[in-house]
Amino acid sequence: MEIANLNQINNSPDIWEKRTNTFQSFLNNRLIVSVSKSIHLLPLDSIVYLSAESNYCNITMSDGKSILSSKTLKFYETLLIDKGFLRVHSGFLINLNRVSKICKKNGFNIQMDTGKIIPVSLSYKNNLFKFSSINSLCEKTHQIKN
Repeated sequence: MEIANLNQINNSPDIWEKRTNTFQSFLNNRLIVSVSKSIHLLPLDSIVYLSAESNYCNITMSDGKSILSSKTLKFYETLLIDKGFLRVHSGFLINLNRVSKICKKNGFNIQMDTGKIIPVSLSYKNNLFKFSSINSLCEKTHQIKN
């Protein structure tokens, strides 16, 4: 009788809903990347940037490792655009939380916290300046220099 009661408790909808919600929040903070015969669960905050390599995508991590995926950069852009990532070039998707500096020298460049410099293309520059805090910061910097 006790075993039946235990199964009844473990199979209750509330417990399964809590387990599903916990697992979903775990997955929401990770990028699932299938590579060859394995599946990588990459924490979003460890991804520095993604770069296009023809029809493949190279995912660069904060520890310096990179993972080559058979998906395109556009595919990852649609997954990550609402998770703090921004397309700044036809070949780059960056993690905004990993940006350390925005440089205006010969156009715009972004320095990531790993030291990597990412170019910002003219066609994607407006994406960067949709963030009003960055835009106002650049305007203040421009006024100080003049």
